[in-house]
Amino acid sequence: MADPSSNEINGNLIALNALAGIPMSSIQGFRAPYLNYSVNTLKYLHEAGFTYDSSASSCTPVNDPDTDAFWPYTLDSGMANDCLMVEGICKGEPKLPGFWEVPMYCFFDKNGVAGTHLMDPWLDMANGNTQVDNKATLDYLKSTFTDHYNAKRQPIGLYTHPIHLSVCIIAFAFVTTDGLILAFGRPLIQV
Repeated sequence: MADPSSNEINGNLIALNALAGIPMSSIQGFRAPYLNYSVNTLKYLHEAGFTYDSSASSCTPVNDPDTDAFWPYTLDSGMANDCLMVEGICKGEPKLPGFWEVPMYCFFDKNGVAGTHLMDPWLDMANGNTQVDNKATLDYLKSTFTDHYNAKRQPIGLYTHPIHLSVCIIAFAFVTTDGLILAFGRPLIQV
């Protein structure tokens, strides 16, 4: 697992501030490149005053009895995701009071756990197909959203790499319009 140094993380904060004009006080969360993180990464982020991390993934369907699709949670009692993938987490570790984990939730096509989609799902081939199928993609986006909505109202995000927004913004809007209407057509849930 990756173990970025404090100098590396701080250097990126300085770059975001200097090059993008984002105030240092507005940078509150972190996602590890390639979701490659360690216990030390989480500990450093907590010590550095970050509010949350979003490097863990949740790829067990929300309606599965053994789901790992938890609401965002604090690490007051330790980590609850990626237990088999990251050494030293889970079973109550690491305890980082007040530090939040906001897992990235997978989308599932008709193949269930064999058909997971996380980053840039609208670019993936759904249902084991060999070509992108916009209707099939929209179907699994809507289906997974509905499962989250009908289960415990867990939030779910659409995760993308910035480069794809600049190239595929029109395709993204076309593919997900119905799904976004579905999302906004539901009653507002306040936490």
